[in-house]
Formats: sequence, structure tokens, C-alpha cells
Amino acid sequence: MTSSGVKLNPQAVERFNEMKLGHKTQYITFKIESGEIVISEICGKADAGGDKCAGNATQWETFCDKLTRDGQNECRYCVFDYYMEQPQQAAGNRVIEALIFVVWIPDTANVRDKMLYASSKDEIKKKLLGLQAEIQATDSDELSKETVESKIRSSKSL
Repeated sequence: MTSSGVKLNPQAVERFNEMKLGHKTQYITFKIESGEIVISEICGKADAGGDKCAGNATQWETFCDKLTRDGQNECRYCVFDYYMEQPQQAAGNRVIEALIFVVWIPDTANVRDKMLYASSKDEIKKKLLGLQAEIQATDSDELSKETVESKIRSSKSL
């Protein structure tokens, strides 16, 4: 339990592990409700016709639009299964998959919620093992594809 008193619901960990191992979930969003971090939404992967990176770009845009539109005043934690191409010195590109942790604390959220989410972040991070990158965002500009891919490239896990 964190200093904020918030704990992570065990079902959230189970669903995250299913996401990590099964690769059928595109993203999970979490919210704090009644002193507990619980699942807010789960979204499955869209079929991109075999091109993981092309489908992923569309899914990321849809996810960001929904997060910033629906959650413009609400804080959230999210895990997104992100694919990107990494150029190699040898011929072709390598596809990298990274589970990224998004901390969405918009400027427009109330101060109490901002403080609660900021102080509870470590509770969720320490139990969701296998996250490769973290994005802390307060507005949509901080969720750009370029920002995310830069964070993934600089991640020590890759």
C-alpha cells in the first residue's frame, strides 16, 4: 500500500499478465475508485492484416484521442502494447514490442486527484512487472508518436 493508502486490485494484475502473455489486448486503463486502483477499460487489438506497426499507429491515435477527450478532466493510468519499427544496420527493420505505462494527469484535473494519482503511481508500477517505458502526460502533445518512440528507444529494457 502506498503512502496515499491506495492499493492495486488483484484482478488488475491478472488482466495485465494476460495482456503481457497473450498479446490480445491493446490497452488497459485504470482509475482510482474507493481507495483502490481498478480497471476502467480494456480494449482488444484490431486486425491490421499482419502489419503490426500500421495497425498500432491507428490504435495509438484512437487511444490518445479517447484518453484526452473522455478523460480531459480525469486522471488515469494506462498500459499500451506498442509496436514500432527499429532500423537495423543489416537489411530490413526490426519490430519492437513494448508495454508502455502511461500516467495521464491532465492540467485540467482537480488538484486532489492530481496529488492522489502522483502519490499512488509506484503502487501500480511495482506490481505490473514487464513495463518497458513510462510516459507522464498532462496534455495531448506529450502523447505524440515521436515522444513515445523516443522513450521506447531510450529505455534500458530494449
